[in-house]
Amino acid sequence: MDENLESNTLAKALAQIQDQNERQLDLMKKQLLLYRLVALLLVAVVMVLVLGLGTTYVRINRTIEHVETVTADLARADWTGMVENINTLVESSQESLGQATAKIDSIDIETLNQSIQDLSTVIGPIARLFGG
Repeated sequence: MDENLESNTLAKALAQIQDQNERQLDLMKKQLLLYRLVALLLVAVVMVLVLGLGTTYVRINRTIEHVETVTADLARADWTGMVENINTLVESSQESLGQATAKIDSIDIETLNQSIQDLSTVIGPIARLFGG
């Protein structure tokens, strides 16, 4: 009987080991599936990053070309001539402003007011004559 008991105990132990092995195998299959999904996701992320970096690289190159063009245009600009033209424009504006101020100052405001008053006096009766 002792042998029979050992045999049963050994059979139970082997059955438990086999069950554990089957559960481990199932878990390992699930784990493999998850690893494959993660790998696929990582490949997709890398592809998106590569495409994003490619378009960014193209934009950066275009921007650099534009900056180089603007820099070259600025280097060719005649800054001295522009400043002289601005100075000439300012001086001309100052002269014109001075002339306009002189003309305004030369207006005799009292005589102008008197002329307006006289015109109003003359036009008033004419306006009444025509019904105004």
